[in-house]
Amino acid sequence: MNNATFTAYMASLKREDQTIWRPIKSRKKPRTPLPPIRTNTRPPGPWAKGDTEKANLFANHLAEVYKPHDDTPDPEILRKLAIHAQQTEKPRAITIGELKGVIKRLHPSKAPGPDLVTTLMIQELPPEDLKAILHLLNAITRLEHWPKPLKQAKVIMILKPGKNPTDIASYRPISLLPVISKILEKLLLLRLSNEMSPQSWIPSNQFGFRKQHSTIHQCHRLTDTILKAFEDHKYFSAVFLDIRQAFDKVWHCGLLLKIQ
Repeated sequence: MNNATFTAYMASLKREDQTIWRPIKSRKKPRTPLPPIRTNTRPPGPWAKGDTEKANLFANHLAEVYKPHDDTPDPEILRKLAIHAQQTEKPRAITIGELKGVIKRLHPSKAPGPDLVTTLMIQELPPEDLKAILHLLNAITRLEHWPKPLKQAKVIMILKPGKNPTDIASYRPISLLPVISKILEKLLLLRLSNEMSPQSWIPSNQFGFRKQHSTIHQCHRLTDTILKAFEDHKYFSAVFLDIRQAFDKVWHCGLLLKIQ
């Protein structure tokens, strides 16, 4: 690195946006070892040592985890969904103001998806290109068809804290989606939150994946219920159910029918 490049790099580090601490943080981070991995079945699978072998092992593992349902959808449920889709009013078109607002709130340093289009690229587009993106997103919502390229993601496997690094089940996938797909998701979330009254079909005790709701609020609710039972000299019973890979095993047709 020459003097001019180093001087420009130092000038780009600012205290206001915390970029001045990035070089220090990267130096303080311990290097994560990359040991060989395998499936801990009975008997255990063969060791995967190289990058290609690990990638293939992870791919086969994820294909087994995210296997779709084998059962045939109930024709009656499909008929009800079709009738409901015909009776449901189509959402209004996305405006250029909504699109600009969502793009402005995107974090510029987020990792890109498989298309390598970064958030900063989208934020620097001229008005003509933003109009092209707007037409594309409105066409997707009008036709109710999500293009296959927007479904593709770059998957990175992250080791879970305190887990055995040689066991393939100790890693969780992080999916890096295209920025355009993230923008459309945020725009649809605005529609769901502002125009479709999710309070009417989401239970009041649902705290996950809701704005201004978290696990802390659920803990407060549970604690309050326990204390009220103690004050009234009553018993309090609770059942904690942890379903393994619940998100991967959800029945989508049944879920759509439930939220009509």
